Amino acid sequence: MVQSPFRSLQDPETLRMLMANLPVGIYISSLSGEVLEANAACLEILGVASLEELRSLKAQDLYEDPSVREREIQRLRSFGTVRNFELRLRRRADGRIRVVLDTCYQVKDFGADQIFYHGVLVDITEYLALKDGAANYP
Repeated sequence: MVQSPFRSLQDPETLRMLMANLPVGIYISSLSGEVLEANAACLEILGVASLEELRSLKAQDLYEDPSVREREIQRLRSFGTVRNFELRLRRRADGRIRVVLDTCYQVKDFGADQIFYHGVLVDITEYLALKDGAANYP
């Protein structure tokens, strides 16, 4: 358990602790697939040892089927957000497949004329294995 006095979400330290300690992957990526920021839970889900290692990869390299990323990007372009978009990602460390729900939204930086994605990955692999029976799941 993390102990800290209550602070508003306006407090930078509270936001830092929230990102660091939530058991879900939190990330910021570019349209081209570069992961710019990610918390420890995201690194664990993706099977990378460090943010630097993750930054050396492209998002599409993590998808079991890279065409799924294109479908997700199309939805983001059309609606500006996706909720609970199911993805099958391949962990870099061991090649195992993790099934995640991705919820993210598009951020346009007009000053730099760039598009970014802010998102959250919830790993549902174990949930699906329990629900469907472990023999039916990766």
